[in-house]
Amino acid sequence: MNRSKFLAPRPANVLERERLISRLASWDDRKLVVIHAQAGQGKSTLAAGYAATLPAATVWYTMDVEDGDPAVFLACLGEALRTAMPEQFPKPLQAPRSRDGSRGTEPVVARWTGRMFGAATRPCLIVLDDYHFASPSPALRSCIRVLLETTPPTVRFLLLSRTRPDLDVAKLRAKRGVAELTGSDLRFSDGEVQELFGTVFGMPVAPGEATEINRTVEGWPAGLVLLHGYFSSSPGHDRISMPGAPARSELHAHIFEYLAQEVFSHLPASLQDFLLRTAVADALTAPLMSVLSGLPENAAGDCPSVTSMTGELRRRNLFVTAADADGPVIRYHALFREFLLRTLRDRYTRPAIRKLYAAAAGNFRAGGDPVRSVNLWFEAGETDRAIREMESCAQDLIARGRINTLRRWIDALPAAAARRPWFLYAAAVACRYTDPPAALALYDQAHRGFRRERNVPGHMLALSGIIESCFHTGGDFLRMGRSA
Repeated sequence: MNRSKFLAPRPANVLERERLISRLASWDDRKLVVIHAQAGQGKSTLAAGYAATLPAATVWYTMDVEDGDPAVFLACLGEALRTAMPEQFPKPLQAPRSRDGSRGTEPVVARWTGRMFGAATRPCLIVLDDYHFASPSPALRSCIRVLLETTPPTVRFLLLSRTRPDLDVAKLRAKRGVAELTGSDLRFSDGEVQELFGTVFGMPVAPGEATEINRTVEGWPAGLVLLHGYFSSSPGHDRISMPGAPARSELHAHIFEYLAQEVFSHLPASLQDFLLRTAVADALTAPLMSVLSGLPENAAGDCPSVTSMTGELRRRNLFVTAADADGPVIRYHALFREFLLRTLRDRYTRPAIRKLYAAAAGNFRAGGDPVRSVNLWFEAGETDRAIREMESCAQDLIARGRINTLRRWIDALPAAAARRPWFLYAAAVACRYTDPPAALALYDQAHRGFRRERNVPGHMLALSGIIESCFHTGGDFLRMGRSA
């Protein structure tokens, strides 16, 4: 399980958005608050700042594509609750599984919610960050709706997304239980820009300059951070006119790329290299950064190290978010990481990039996170390595109900590779209740493949699946006998 998903961001050098935090505080009677805005608008930073003002506990959960499967989402959410509030949630609770696909999600989620929150007495705020990354599915929407409707009134939700989430919350809206902030709300005012540059960045600007700066980026927080870096790298630069900057009509498509390149090009070569090498992973521990960069975690004096590099990144406000678990973890802002990965592909050879991905994948595999390991192999275009990793963890993922994860990977494979026995078996498990005849055919193919490979555990599992499917299809006992 990827425990870095439970870590709230701890951004350094930020402006406390008092007007927005006050607005969020005025909605403390709402069951659900949604903040939806494009990348770089400061959603997570605002949510973390608001959570820090609350007396109630905050449970932070960062979603990703795996959370489209309710079994994965609820298992991880349960662990996030236990991590943040161990006294309220002392025992692990197995995530529910439905035999009827999305049609059967609601009753089992309601039972899970009752068991999970039944003894909870303390109020808490559950933050669901990066909701847009979760695979959209009717089952997940049903799961979220049931959570909102069946959790105690003391449990509130704050959902963060780049897009307006498609949620079935009509009942809550009718009860005035939903509030939302949009990208327009998150834009900086001219006064906030002047305060940001003066008190946070240490670069005082006159009111007229603040107005022109804000007009250039249209209140976009990410653009303001990059403009600060741009001005810092070019002392004495005219802050009113910026030659070469793209027209505002193209702002959000191009200004990040333009300014990021300008800021990046003025960084020391060693810091550029550190950023590019470590960009291959989305959550970075000190040991992983050491492996990727070739630097020691700590070093005496002025010798470069992971600690000195990350400290310099924070000092420069370079889209680095810190979090703490058993050790320090940092993340790069999604937009900045995308820029770094594009630059990495331009500057490094394919073998060098493959070596970095291999190091990161091996690190996650050794840490018991084969899912992120496989995802990294796919990102690197190393399909063969991804297949080997998939086969090594397929049985465990199936046992833990993570069929949708396997199906997503299988759908990305060439047709011939998708016919491997474990992948056929996973496809059969996924449809064994919703389409028993199709499952029977897939179990049969997997069974023959396992026999050819003399894979005894797989052979027995596929045979069990055939027997089960024969019953579900109406009792094809001759077929069952032939397989046995």
